Amino acid sequence: MLGVTLYSVPCLAAPAGSGLLEIQCSNTPSDAAVINAAIQNAVTQGYANTGFVFKGDRRSNTCLINQTIVLVQGHSYSGAPGTVLQQARTPAATGWYNAVLATQSYVNRAPSPIADWQLTITNLTIRGTGPASASSSPTGDKGLVVRAGGIQVNNVTIRDMSGAGIFETGYTFYNQYLPCSWSMVNDTYVNNTIENTGGDGFQVDGRNDCPNEGPAGTDGRFVGNTIAMPSNGRVAHNGADLEVSAGWWILDNTIRSFDGAGYPGNGLMVANTWMTEIDGNRIAGFGYGGAQDATQFCGQTRPASSGYGIEVCAGNLPGTTTISNNVVSFADAPSDPDYAARQHTYLDVIAGIYNTSNVVVSQNRLDGMGKNDTGIRYDVYFPYTTLNITSSGNREAPWAQPLIDISENLPQSSLTLNGQAVGPSTHQKPDPATDAVDAKLISHIPTTPSYAGSAVIQCTNTTSDAKTINEAIRRVPPGAPVLFVGDPSSNTCLLDRAVRLYGGHVYSGVNSTIMQQVAPSSEPSPGSETMPAILASNSYLISSGTADDPITIENLTVQGPVPTSATPVPGSTAGIILRASGSVIYNVTVSNTEAQGILLSAYGADGQTYVSRGSLANNAILYSWISNSGGRGFEVSDADPNGDGGVATAGWLQNNFFSMAPSITGSAAIYLQNGASWSVVANSVYSVTGAGDQGDAIVVRNAYQTVVEHNYIAGFGDNATDATHYGIAAWVGGGKAGASTIAYNQVSFEDIISDFDLQGGSRSSVTAAEDRYRRIHHISIAIPGVTWDSGVVTLVGNAVVGMDGYDTADGFFDNGNPSATFTGTQDVGLSYSVGPRLAVGSAGNAVAHVQATAP
Repeated sequence: MLGVTLYSVPCLAAPAGSGLLEIQCSNTPSDAAVINAAIQNAVTQGYANTGFVFKGDRRSNTCLINQTIVLVQGHSYSGAPGTVLQQARTPAATGWYNAVLATQSYVNRAPSPIADWQLTITNLTIRGTGPASASSSPTGDKGLVVRAGGIQVNNVTIRDMSGAGIFETGYTFYNQYLPCSWSMVNDTYVNNTIENTGGDGFQVDGRNDCPNEGPAGTDGRFVGNTIAMPSNGRVAHNGADLEVSAGWWILDNTIRSFDGAGYPGNGLMVANTWMTEIDGNRIAGFGYGGAQDATQFCGQTRPASSGYGIEVCAGNLPGTTTISNNVVSFADAPSDPDYAARQHTYLDVIAGIYNTSNVVVSQNRLDGMGKNDTGIRYDVYFPYTTLNITSSGNREAPWAQPLIDISENLPQSSLTLNGQAVGPSTHQKPDPATDAVDAKLISHIPTTPSYAGSAVIQCTNTTSDAKTINEAIRRVPPGAPVLFVGDPSSNTCLLDRAVRLYGGHVYSGVNSTIMQQVAPSSEPSPGSETMPAILASNSYLISSGTADDPITIENLTVQGPVPTSATPVPGSTAGIILRASGSVIYNVTVSNTEAQGILLSAYGADGQTYVSRGSLANNAILYSWISNSGGRGFEVSDADPNGDGGVATAGWLQNNFFSMAPSITGSAAIYLQNGASWSVVANSVYSVTGAGDQGDAIVVRNAYQTVVEHNYIAGFGDNATDATHYGIAAWVGGGKAGASTIAYNQVSFEDIISDFDLQGGSRSSVTAAEDRYRRIHHISIAIPGVTWDSGVVTLVGNAVVGMDGYDTADGFFDNGNPSATFTGTQDVGLSYSVGPRLAVGSAGNAVAHVQATAP
């Protein structure tokens, strides 16, 4: 094994031709002055393209910031691994500009100073003093203020600010705007995390002092970021609010759990669009908690009870705005009466004032909560305004009907939908065949879902449900969708045997219908039909040699009886077993299963019959939640007996959430026995427990052209009893043609550290739990071996924080008692199997709090 040192220059490389300047902090009020003096001294001496590296003090890895750190253009700024820029509770008398970091032009007192140009900020954690209460102001202290073009902000974590997380503006602190005809372009924000802010998580200021000009801040990129706000009564404004968005790409971001106490609590707000792309974003929960104020957007006052998942104020032709492949749901929403009573609109498109706007709305998925919800809304509020909508392939919950709202008596205003003019205040229903909008307009919202040609199966929450469902499915015409409707009181189908899924159908629920496995004592008696899974492919149940045709499972909750044994036993029931190709599992919650959460199996129920006709390729598991499974969260079972490379290849596991309960000897969250050509991207994994390989977060065997990117792992191998556990482990093969990539993943132990800190008290020794954890061999990212031929793998931009001597507050797990430091762990950051058959390309990986070499 090859260990990686705690801190090395190659992991924090500055731009080519420059040097690195490390600035050591002491966690005292002098830190900010020292940092600012070091930056200004380098500039005075004429250094160009310097990479400034902030390094926290030895005990807590903290820089205490009581003055704003002023970032000079043309340089890069990063943190040594694990460094935290902590806002001081008492700012200095001078030099505090209501931000922890700010670009230099923002603090310039000169009239109308130009913007800065080209800065890089990466691998930093910025922590505020927290929005103290529901009265915190969105104009409070910010994490980062940007008044610049060409800036790159990557892998930055910002949390607990009283104002916005990131604020981009054309104004200075002294309210001076850019010179007219000057803009800020090409700003890039990638893979950042923003949590618990009193203002917007991310905001682009749309104000403008130049007549006849659009606002500054165009042609940016906001990609792969995570914004999370807790529903704890604190103020949250909008997840991301781009008041100017011309030329922006807003892609693959996750925005969830918005508390709207006093401010809107919306997900993604985008105004002044022009050639704007809004694609692949996930909004999970918005507009709940506490009283809300009426708000202004696109010239209209919003009612206090409203909340918006994505709201767009469209710009002029010919700059078409595209809104596609977004998911707006309420998976994270609390079950409180205030939430259900609100008016939620998942996607709202408004024509800009006196504009003619073209907008494409396609392939968006919307899953609702209640009768007050609106799926897609198109609005024209102003005279001399035209909105042209091209809509296709959008999927909405049955009661979340599209609403087209064009105000009465507007001179020379119009709204067209797919080329057809529409009138005021009309509603539409989904097309039952394509889930796209129907050309036929109707004047009301249906009180009950109606899908012509569908099998609508009504459950009663009794043990007869499984029999009723299976008999009904057998009679469904080929290709027709199947809709499960729970009983009226609990929305539940009670299942004492597997629901048999035939290929060629879409299986979905109404408001995430609960497919509930009966308690073990209520299962069929010996000799009757067994229950290997709650939902299962027919091919699996009959152990056929032929895989099923594509199956789609969406908008369901699959729920076991809560695992009763610390170790899954033969005959345990999984959540979903899939044995088909080209299938999709989307927006499904799987919890409390006795065995795996989701299993893709090349073998039949007999454990012997292998798929010999067809394949299990091109399956996708997307935007789902797997928790508390007695077996692995997601597993690919494909130990090809023919030596041909297997059949369960080329799949997608993306944007899923795995939570493995620490009270159960659970499993690896993600285990791919055949990982050839799989993409494992943007999944979140928390608290993985277990023994053997069970307790690893992500394990990929037979990696061939495999991609493991942008995953977040918070603790693994917790409560385990054996020696070695992996955050990410990949056994590679296939030579150069099979090269795999492991990039931009975050592996940390934040949850575990918090658990230890909570034990509290002044102690003279570590606890038994801490001592056990210290002796476990944790390897964050590993290439343990080569499966066939030779192995080629690239590791780029991964961030690893281990446990060795680490604590977010003071460096100890005993709240400051130095005689009980949590040191001497067996944590390793990156580990490779040394040998001539393995070639590893590694760059830009940040590793902290691990042993310098593998034990």
